[in-house]
Amino acid sequence: MRLLSSGWDDADFSATMDRFSDWGAIGNEMTTLAAADKRLLAVQENESVQIFDFIVTSSPEWREVMFYMIALPMLVIETATKLSWQSGGLNILSHGVDTPLWDDDMVTGANNVHFLNEFELHVSETFWQSADGPFDDPANLKYSVVDHDEVLDGSLDGYFNMIVMPLHRMQDYSYEMVNKLVDSLAPGGLLICRNMAPRNFSYYQPMFLHAYPEHDYSRLLADHPDLTSRHMSWGNGLVVAYKNAE
Repeated sequence: MRLLSSGWDDADFSATMDRFSDWGAIGNEMTTLAAADKRLLAVQENESVQIFDFIVTSSPEWREVMFYMIALPMLVIETATKLSWQSGGLNILSHGVDTPLWDDDMVTGANNVHFLNEFELHVSETFWQSADGPFDDPANLKYSVVDHDEVLDGSLDGYFNMIVMPLHRMQDYSYEMVNKLVDSLAPGGLLICRNMAPRNFSYYQPMFLHAYPEHDYSRLLADHPDLTSRHMSWGNGLVVAYKNAE
């Protein structure tokens, strides 16, 4: 954990956003080579497809906005991790977007980092192995990969102390998958969801050419009987929820 722990200055901002741009360029190349149809009509504003174009074409002003979207949730995550109640490290499940947040853990193994087996992880692994990657010894990184079936079949119920997931990733899942992610949290475990209020659609159900499920997923978390949720509307929206004791 080193994103915000030692203070923050313009050089740190530039380094983080340059790294994010390098990661995005690899994803953009992959989706372009695959001839992915990125039109709104085809992908329904699925950020998993559109995010790479957005990153590599962003203006300096949008770089600042993206950093704001990254840094504030990361501060919450870093603080929660440093307040760990579990000796031997936390069991953490994250999506595959590259950030500096897990760097130290993947080198030292202080916390047990797991990633869901998804396209964004493939992009990150390719980036970590590249000449521009952030690690001196990428072949010996300490992390595990979790398949969706392992979550859905209950093999991981009660295992994770923290799950970090953005809304655009949750939208790709069924309600069953989201509920099983909650089941995979240990009592007292944290679910931290960023990008929970894009375009304010978490707060009402819009009607366009296709469905925008932000509102439905926000309600699913807010009303979940096993969670106590806190929704923060600043920035792009953040939900911090903890698993109720059994």
